[in-house]
Amino acid sequence: MACNCNYRKSAAQKYNYATQDLTTTPAPLNMGASAGLPTGPSIVDRSNNIGIRKTGLYRVTAQVTAAVTTAGTLNVQVYYNGVPVAASLKTIPVAVGSTQVTLDNLLYLAVPNGCNCVDVVYPVDVYAWVSGAAVASVTALAVNALKEA
Repeated sequence: MACNCNYRKSAAQKYNYATQDLTTTPAPLNMGASAGLPTGPSIVDRSNNIGIRKTGLYRVTAQVTAAVTTAGTLNVQVYYNGVPVAASLKTIPVAVGSTQVTLDNLLYLAVPNGCNCVDVVYPVDVYAWVSGAAVASVTALAVNALKEA
């Protein structure tokens, strides 16, 4: 018998303004503090990232501000449960200075059913890295997740 575990809309916002150096190896950014959320049963604040507790359609957005000291390529991508989400990859050439990358993806995220409504939580992370000769650091990160359906 299936349980009704309250699949309502939920939202979360996280911000981090601490400098995070980037390397050529994809690595998760620390999402930092919660902005007074999450709300609802489907999304969990997991300190350094956002946790998804219920299967559904989610809008995941991220605004990444990077300080580029050597020109090259900046890559930003959403990962779900440690796996890159192909549709979310943004790869852009960057010049020296400050640049901002915005991700805005509508994603179907599946979570296996737990027993007796005991939740399994999968993490959503934002990874960033440089390629080519680029040298950069992330100076600001804002991430939002909204369960649409």
